[in-house]
Amino acid sequence: MSSLAGDPIRDDRRAGERWFARSRQRFADGKAIQWSVDQAGVSDAIGTITLSFGATDAKAAALGFVLARAHWGHGLGSEAAREVLRYAFETLALEQVTAEAAARNFASLRILAKLGFKHIESLIDESHGERCQRFALDGEVGSSLLASNAMPDC
Repeated sequence: MSSLAGDPIRDDRRAGERWFARSRQRFADGKAIQWSVDQAGVSDAIGTITLSFGATDAKAAALGFVLARAHWGHGLGSEAAREVLRYAFETLALEQVTAEAAARNFASLRILAKLGFKHIESLIDESHGERCQRFALDGEVGSSLLASNAMPDC
């Protein structure tokens, strides 16, 4: 067994290669940028964080992140998301970043609130029937928070 974001997965090199190839292709196609979340002294990635771009709005992206349970509550998700938002607003000059989290995922909801995201709607995710919350962070607000370092450390 190996691990993805610290959670055990079956050893299947080909599946890993396919996942990596899909990630690289999505980047090449301008559909997404995905980063590994790493921690000093830990050999496996402890998570991933992604900006996904829609086909219609070149100035917006969706933020998604996964962090291994063993690393929850240490501020690593907030730190990674803060740096990706900095890249999104300062380097990519995005006007808005959205995010979605399961209503029961209090840790992710807390991270989004700390980063300044505002709730825009509640919905049922049709892919798995789960109650979710959708949030948005506008570029002007995000850039101001980043510039003033007003985003709290977790």
